[in-house]
Amino acid sequence: MKELGIGQNIASLFIDNQSTIKVCSEAGNFDGVKLYAKKSRKIAELVEKKKIKLEYVPTSENIADMFTKAL
Repeated sequence: MKELGIGQNIASLFIDNQSTIKVCSEAGNFDGVKLYAKKSRKIAELVEKKKIKLEYVPTSENIADMFTKAL
């Protein structure tokens, strides 16, 4: 898209877990999340570079849950 001269807005990730948002928004603070540290660092890097933004959405309004949880 960049090569075509078309700009791209910041992608929004809607997350229903405030702890995840906190960990991924604070670059360098990955204590206690060793299992997910690599992914958390990558997300924090993208947030810092303003490629993505993390937004809280209440679980009851999270439409992605419809596809990930049994009905």
